[in-house]
Amino acid sequence: MTATRPEQYRMTSMKTLVLLTVLTAATATSAQFTSGFESWNDTIPTDWVGLKTNINLDSIAKVTSNPHGGSFAIRFINQTNNNKRFTTLQQHTDSGSVYNYIFWARGAGDVHVSMWDGRPLGGGYATYSNYVPVAGNSWQQVIASVLCKHTSDSTEFIIGCRNTSGPDHLVVDDVNITPGGAPQPRSIHDIQLTADPGGISPENGHIVITGGIVTGIDTIGPNGYFIQNSVGPWSGIYVFDNTHPVTMGDSVTFQASVSEYHNATELGSVSDFAVVGNYPVPPPQPLSANALQDEQWEGVLVRLSQATCTIADSVWTVNDVSANQLIGDLMYLSAPAIGSVYNITGCMLQYDGDHLLHPRFPEDIEVVNGIAEEGALHGTTVAPNPASDAMRIYTGLSTRVYAALTDMLGRTVRSFSITANATLDV
Repeated sequence: MTATRPEQYRMTSMKTLVLLTVLTAATATSAQFTSGFESWNDTIPTDWVGLKTNINLDSIAKVTSNPHGGSFAIRFINQTNNNKRFTTLQQHTDSGSVYNYIFWARGAGDVHVSMWDGRPLGGGYATYSNYVPVAGNSWQQVIASVLCKHTSDSTEFIIGCRNTSGPDHLVVDDVNITPGGAPQPRSIHDIQLTADPGGISPENGHIVITGGIVTGIDTIGPNGYFIQNSVGPWSGIYVFDNTHPVTMGDSVTFQASVSEYHNATELGSVSDFAVVGNYPVPPPQPLSANALQDEQWEGVLVRLSQATCTIADSVWTVNDVSANQLIGDLMYLSAPAIGSVYNITGCMLQYDGDHLLHPRFPEDIEVVNGIAEEGALHGTTVAPNPASDAMRIYTGLSTRVYAALTDMLGRTVRSFSITANATLDV
């Protein structure tokens, strides 16, 4: 079972192949398994409760109010943080096939999927998909994929849940599970490039074979890393993987699921992992804060220059005149100072619409003065910058220095000259 992450900017865990989208109802073709929970034997749906079910039977209930389709749905009650399984009766599956889950959920709780196919590892279970948080009375569609690793006539498809809460707890309806083909090779560019206004990957919900060079590692969690397989837009992605250790520059290949987690396209449920070499990390892409808001830079190693800290916190804010930029703490906990100017290198990742730049280590945060740093002016300091009252300038020179004061839009509002040290009333 995968680790979980707190619902905040710091992403100390990740998701795998479950993605959450709001769509029109989907119609399954060549359905491997379909259940609308319309047939019950007393308190048990007739096509469920396989041998691998471990949720207490008094923790499931028929729902007659507001089903997604038909007359009934099912309610799961599991208020603990431990996963509980609800499984189908035995089904036939084929090794190497991907099985695509589509179902609808509402209420309050976390849901994910897996299968038991008797594979020799993991107790016969496939790696669970990442939990999808469900909240609210509106039905939301959950899409996931699981790869079968063992041909079997006794496979049980699994819906798992945890952290449910009343009054509805977790309500599920209209489950469709259909067989697909084998995982397909996809470049990071193929996975990330999208015309969807919400940034949803065209591979969302699919299992793919991919790889790249490690450009950043979550050493705080640790729960994942960033990879790139080229430079430029659409070239990077975050991988949630707390199983396989990596080092910077490792060239890795693996099989993984594609999903959307809080608006970020990510890879998870990593298997068939291999390190095929170690190479130089791609250079960071120099960009303005305004450009960093574009979807195409998600997961990419970038560099922001001459950005002034305006809010200092675990997630802090800088401004480089073009826009504000959030600086995250996924890989390194920094201690910024308000008014200081920084050059910042790191990997981009979204969280609920915010585009965060995550530095990787201390060297990624370079303190600059916000003024010329070469020749005789090297070592000059200006503080605070920006300023709203008084600004102190220290040059340490006996010769006169000419300077210009600019506002946050880059407009010169005053020119002046100083010798050695000065305090400027702004």
